[in-house]
Amino acid sequence: MPITESDAATAGALMTKLTNLICALESHPQFDTNDPCKSSVGVFFTWGFVRQIRHDLNAMDLISLEDQEDDTLDEFHEIVGRTVLCNGIICDPSGKGYVLQHVTEGMADPVEWGPKVEAAAQALMPDPVTGKLS
Repeated sequence: MPITESDAATAGALMTKLTNLICALESHPQFDTNDPCKSSVGVFFTWGFVRQIRHDLNAMDLISLEDQEDDTLDEFHEIVGRTVLCNGIICDPSGKGYVLQHVTEGMADPVEWGPKVEAAAQALMPDPVTGKLS
């Protein structure tokens, strides 16, 4: 994802989108709200992965990000890369869950994510023309 005018603003927008995706995953019928560990493997793995991305983004120093410090930019780019992977897990173009099966080493069956989760995952992606995360 190209860096936009304000990396801190992009980080803020990404934080909101990750939170929206977590809420969508928590409303999925295969998610057990009483004990997330009892959720289906694919939903639980994806939920945990998104929560970790949000945690790492929340822990970032936004002032260092705005100052374009190399270590912070590297960390931010890694977080953005993980959001792209998350989108690939949910919006797998094969329709067969190959990405999810690969990252879980075959432990997860394909998941029918539904439109709410798919829309929240698609929102993680930047605009293909401008490269901005709106």
